[in-house]
Amino acid sequence: MSETRRNQGETTDLPRHSSLSESLHQRLAALNQVTMTLTRSSSIEELYQSAVKLGISELGFDRLGLFLVDPNDPYRLTGTYGTDQTGQVVDEHHVTFRLNEDDWLMALVSGQTSALYLVVNDIVLFDATKGPVPQGVGIGWNAGAALWDGEEIIGYLMADNLLRQQPYTDFDGEVLALYAGTIGHLCLRLRSEEFLRTSHATERAFRTRLAELNRVAAQLMRAPDVDTLYRSVIELGRHELSFDRLGLWLYGKDRATLVGTYGTWLDGTLKDERHLTTPAAKFESRWESRVPQGYVVSSGSDVPLTTPETNIVSHGWSAVAALSDGEELIGYLSSDNLRSHQPYQEIDGELLSAYGHMIGPLITRQRIAEQLRERQAKYQALLNAVPDMLFILTRKGIYQDYYTPADGLLYVQPEFFLGKHVTEVLPSPLAEQVVGAIEEISTANVSVTLEYTLLLQEQVHSYEARLVPLDQDLILKLVRDVTDRKQLEEQLFVSQKMESLGRMASGIAHDFNNVLTVILGYASLAQRQVGEVQPKLSQALAKVIDASEKGMHLTQQLLSFARKRIVAPQIVDVRTMIQGMETMLRQILGDEIVLQVETDETPLPIKIDPGQFEQIVLNLTVNARDAMTKGDTFSIRCRRVVISDAETKRHLNAHPGTYVLMEVRDTGTGIPDELLSRIFEPFFSTKARGEGSGLGLAICHGIVEQNGGYILIESAPAVGTNFQIFLPHVDGEISYFAPTVPNLRNTGGETILIVEDDPVICELISDILRSHGYAVLPYTSGSDALQCAKEYSGQIDLLITDMMMPTMSGQELIEAMSRLYPSLPVLMVSGYMEEPPEQFLNVQRIKFLAKPYKSDELVAHVRLALTQ
Repeated sequence: MSETRRNQGETTDLPRHSSLSESLHQRLAALNQVTMTLTRSSSIEELYQSAVKLGISELGFDRLGLFLVDPNDPYRLTGTYGTDQTGQVVDEHHVTFRLNEDDWLMALVSGQTSALYLVVNDIVLFDATKGPVPQGVGIGWNAGAALWDGEEIIGYLMADNLLRQQPYTDFDGEVLALYAGTIGHLCLRLRSEEFLRTSHATERAFRTRLAELNRVAAQLMRAPDVDTLYRSVIELGRHELSFDRLGLWLYGKDRATLVGTYGTWLDGTLKDERHLTTPAAKFESRWESRVPQGYVVSSGSDVPLTTPETNIVSHGWSAVAALSDGEELIGYLSSDNLRSHQPYQEIDGELLSAYGHMIGPLITRQRIAEQLRERQAKYQALLNAVPDMLFILTRKGIYQDYYTPADGLLYVQPEFFLGKHVTEVLPSPLAEQVVGAIEEISTANVSVTLEYTLLLQEQVHSYEARLVPLDQDLILKLVRDVTDRKQLEEQLFVSQKMESLGRMASGIAHDFNNVLTVILGYASLAQRQVGEVQPKLSQALAKVIDASEKGMHLTQQLLSFARKRIVAPQIVDVRTMIQGMETMLRQILGDEIVLQVETDETPLPIKIDPGQFEQIVLNLTVNARDAMTKGDTFSIRCRRVVISDAETKRHLNAHPGTYVLMEVRDTGTGIPDELLSRIFEPFFSTKARGEGSGLGLAICHGIVEQNGGYILIESAPAVGTNFQIFLPHVDGEISYFAPTVPNLRNTGGETILIVEDDPVICELISDILRSHGYAVLPYTSGSDALQCAKEYSGQIDLLITDMMMPTMSGQELIEAMSRLYPSLPVLMVSGYMEEPPEQFLNVQRIKFLAKPYKSDELVAHVRLALTQ
């Protein structure tokens, strides 16, 4: 059961002392000494802190806490300073709580007793350092006494025995009451002194803050946009006007919602609150009716302090000022003391109101300016979206105004044409066209389109102009530079012409290959049959074969030109390829240019069609030759390099790994920086018109990328150009193409199905294979051959088919035969393919032979197909 003791004085403010013990004399002497010390406190806060410290150290109390009464609620207490569980004096300004009816201190607070103090036992002991509400930490003795300033109770001094666990006596209660009374009177004195000081200081501070407000106003007026203005209102209000926390809320378009802008977070940092909204009615019900002078300051523990999301985090002081632009209420500016815990004064409300009156018109002005800027930006965006130059002319032909989407399109200064007649500005023939167009518009009120060319800065530019009536007096002339379009149209024409020539060339090559196949095949067959019996005839046949092979190289060049040449990638050594081309390169460069070739001593294997590699080297050599003069140097350097992850950022198609790097460098005229980005574009050439097709470097670029590599280029005018070609380094041998014919026996007894739409070539193949012991089933139609395969009772060991045939192509025949004979070996024969069937090149049972061919090459490939 708890025990409660209190003094029984009836008419006096101090307890009666019938017999003072020596201990009481000592504590009274200590109390006098402490009182003298406390009278030297320079501020009320120093008094609070010193009272707790000295009460523990000099008067012997275990733990002390000094709490103030809320002026608006006598049952709500707010902390000042107190003692934690270790005996240390700590700041407890953040502590606030309301007494319940069953609290032990309630009898003293409610006036149920006339006692000046209470001493109780078996009471929960609290620690006020754990949060805004004291937390229980044990059971023991508590003592409390009122702080009386002579007129009213302003607070309570409370002690407990948590640390030393010694019971409190009436003697302790009496000392506590004396101490509390002393503190109360000192509080009255210090408050009076502070009031006098504050009155003068307040006036000075208000003047100072008004001056600061004027400086802030000058800064806010320089805000470039409304968003910066919102941020500056918060930042300058805090840093320059010393507000603790600020928030700026503005009415939405429907005025039913308040929209956030920026505010202050719990840690004092600026917080973006533009995503937050709150019902205007909720805000107005709390503040609007209480802002008669434009602001209201609310104080006390009943005012909740919240986050922007309206989560209550504490209680304290807050102030709100209305924002008006002179015509209507546009929002509110709010502030609170969450961080400083300093009470708000009337000066704070007045300053907040003045701040609100100042920023309201600024916000409206900035909003209008923002709308004008947005409208101007919209119109500017519309103009920028139009690639045309715009000119306004009078109907008398005088240039009045203009607009151009990019600098440099005019080629002249505006004063050259503004205010002048078209005949003073444009060349005679064009001026006459424009005058005629103006007359037509004035007469018929129609739009007129003109096309013309102008020589500007030594370059011919093509233009398209459209003249339209703007109003009764003005004409709008829209001028578009169509030079690039005209060039593209020309390039398209050239491309289509080249494509037509390519198709014709590939058709000629195909037919020529068939002719060469017959000539080369029968000549080689005849030479084999004649042997050494008729040497002169054998020599004559050899010349026929040699001429046919030269014709074969010619057809390969035609197919390469038409981009129809069959690609046969294989593993080649770059060193060997370059060394084999040195003589040809010297012939291309001539005697006046120095050729330097440098390669690694070890092999540099890559996988590429040899013809494609040669084309890369030749194209780069010819390009360099045209850029060099006597005494210049052309060099090729090849080496093995390893590309890291970091280096792959230099090119989109680069991947980490091992590459063969071929550097092709010249000391010629070089390429300007502005042209480097276009150097690989098809049809783009740095040479004079008619001197280059613009395809050489584009073909090189395509070949390199087709083979898994990439190209880098470095160049500078008067220094030269360096091409770096990176091609993947490979190991092993190609598995799907055999460039050389193995040494196999050239006879056999197998049955071979032959399909060739040219009867002469079909007969040639049949004759060659019969002469080597093979049984043949020759057909000139794919459908006839397929029907034979279905009906033939014997075994078909090999299919030889041409790829380009009418009705049924070789590819279709192979697919159909594969369904009948899934494992049937196939030898594809062609000198021309529109699109080589790559899916067949990776099939082990399918081999390939290019036209034209000798008889022994045919026999060898047949045996190779049958063997594998």
